Amino acid sequence: MRKVLLSVLLIVLVIFMLYKSPLSGSYYYGKAKKLYDSGKYEQSIPIFEKSLFATPNNLLSRFYYVLALSKSEPTYSVQKKLYEIGNSKKDDEAKKYARYQAVSLRHKLLSGVEDNYIMNAAQGNDILRWDIKSFPLKVYIENSNAVPRYYISNIEKAMNQWTTRTNFVKFKTVQSEQGADIVIKFSDIPADACSGGVCKYTVAYTDPVISSDKLLKRMNLTFYKTNPRNENFSEREVYNTALHELGHTLGPYGT
Repeated sequence: MRKVLLSVLLIVLVIFMLYKSPLSGSYYYGKAKKLYDSGKYEQSIPIFEKSLFATPNNLLSRFYYVLALSKSEPTYSVQKKLYEIGNSKKDDEAKKYARYQAVSLRHKLLSGVEDNYIMNAAQGNDILRWDIKSFPLKVYIENSNAVPRYYISNIEKAMNQWTTRTNFVKFKTVQSEQGADIVIKFSDIPADACSGGVCKYTVAYTDPVISSDKLLKRMNLTFYKTNPRNENFSEREVYNTALHELGHTLGPYGT
């Protein structure tokens, strides 16, 4: 029995060494490069990854891997991989190009959606984000009868806009607050919003609930029912604010 176990361990060790050897890295790099040169960028990605598993410091493999990612469909997975390479400890051209592509992709995907907070999210060392397994994000709208119906329809319109623009952000309306990722509420505006004839207020604001590993556990998005003059917000105000605040609920957080 001991000889059998030793034989099995030896075989596993040999296989592992083959996968981690420069020979294996060179083989997979050549195979991936052929796919890349023929324009099959997405097919080349997992092969480049095998090459990098065998030889992590292969500069050519890293660089063409980043190029393949940048020329593939900008899914969440692709953006995540570019972000990880762009923030890796290896300071090479692949890292620089990955950083550039990650920022470029975000601007391209979110073009037309309010982006005054996007640079803060894209250029920092960390991105506060949802676990990808959380999608579609479950949205619970509390006390919806407290506001005109067009408030709800424009919030839903803003959610659809995020889905259309990104192709990976998805929302699902649920009927219970329990287990919801995003809770949307409607509140009376604070009594002290105006002072000395000057009113300072926002249409809505977002508060995050964050885990210790920087993953979002829940977002609370609160809309005010009216402005300080007790007037309903317009459809445009609700829609534009929803676009902006939903961006915060997806991770980028600021003012």
